[in-house]
Amino acid sequence: MKRIPYIIAAVLTLTFWACQKPNNTGAVIQPQDDIIKADVIDTFTFQTQSIARDTLRTDEWNYAVIGQYTDTYFGTTTANFYTQVWLTGSNPVFALDNNENYTVLDSIVLFLQYAHYYGDTANTPLQLSIKEITDTLYKEGIYYSYSNGKNTTGNNLINNTLAAQPISVRPQKVDSIINRKDRSKKIVLRSILRIRLSDNFGQKLLTDNAITPSNFASSTVFTQNYFKGLAFESNSTSSPGVVAVFNMTSPASRIVLYYKIKKKIDDSMVDSTASYDFPFNNPAIARYNTFKRTTTPPNNSAQFSYLQTGVLNEMYLKINDIEKLKNMAINKAELTLHADDVNLFKPSRYLGAYHAGSTAKRKDSILILGAASVSYDSLRKRYTLNLTDYLQAVIIGKLKNNGLIIRPLGYFGSPETDLARTIIHGAQSPDVQRRPRLRVIYTKVQ
Repeated sequence: MKRIPYIIAAVLTLTFWACQKPNNTGAVIQPQDDIIKADVIDTFTFQTQSIARDTLRTDEWNYAVIGQYTDTYFGTTTANFYTQVWLTGSNPVFALDNNENYTVLDSIVLFLQYAHYYGDTANTPLQLSIKEITDTLYKEGIYYSYSNGKNTTGNNLINNTLAAQPISVRPQKVDSIINRKDRSKKIVLRSILRIRLSDNFGQKLLTDNAITPSNFASSTVFTQNYFKGLAFESNSTSSPGVVAVFNMTSPASRIVLYYKIKKKIDDSMVDSTASYDFPFNNPAIARYNTFKRTTTPPNNSAQFSYLQTGVLNEMYLKINDIEKLKNMAINKAELTLHADDVNLFKPSRYLGAYHAGSTAKRKDSILILGAASVSYDSLRKRYTLNLTDYLQAVIIGKLKNNGLIIRPLGYFGSPETDLARTIIHGAQSPDVQRRPRLRVIYTKVQ
């Protein structure tokens, strides 16, 4: 066995933060020049399986996930979104009906800024209905991915029909403009979804603002007593389907009421460009997502692990034979996981890794690798997890070898999700070359 020319002095500091905090796990213990002089072992075996979760909170997210898609292993997954609508200031007056002037509706338009999309935009557009909520949403309320949706009036505010007839929406890609002075720089332009809402809805707001202005005294009064909010519901669509993700904290995401003020004496125009905004980006707004799935993927298969954000499916992985590493200093340890190669439903680009609790339950698991510490090769469809500090902690007894929980993360590397599904080759995958592999570079310690 090769020997390095000096005694190793390694100070191992393991810092494990709470589940939503960043961490510094994954630092290489020795300089790169020393690693090439060390030995390598990669003959570990694994235990793998899927884990189904149902406790993902969705009421503190900044994004709305809306859509539906169908997959062979995950069935049909549907995402609906419920939110309050805020006022711009208190006691707004945008409707007049006095001796001199009156207000007439021009239009009312919904704007939502795209953040991302997932699935097939070319052949199966999003089928969307927008309805008025009749139940109160509470900011202090706790809502989960499996929570029930809110009751609605049944009217579709897009076309004001009792039958919730959806419209077809094709999610747009993010556009960019090249800076002509410096072609290496780009200006990113987020696409905006624009939907004209029912004139009846806009006229009701105008009429009630003029007749009962007390309903508009404040956003609290408005949302609790008058207009509870909106339900964005995805209707059945042909497979495979698509999911759209919207940024609800953007100032561009809002409802705009356009109106005109006319003189009663001759019907001439006083103001032809007036408008009033109902924003979605106020931090006091209550909102949440629901995710429903018709099929639960296998959770006892050692061949594949089925991961999905939102609903929430995770992977349990335990490394066997860790005792091989006793009396060794871990210079570098990398775990490689291979995703199943699919073209339409791309794997999650981010994963997080947790040290499993005594019963592999999330409530006593510890985050060891955040999204920034897990790299993904989109060409080879494989993830690389740096487990250097984790393995050293297990070897010296600071952590028990309870295994790891591999959690899929959304497009933004956080619980805010795109409903991406990922199939990872497990310990008994038919493709031997794509089974999990742990490569450890180590130095023997006397």
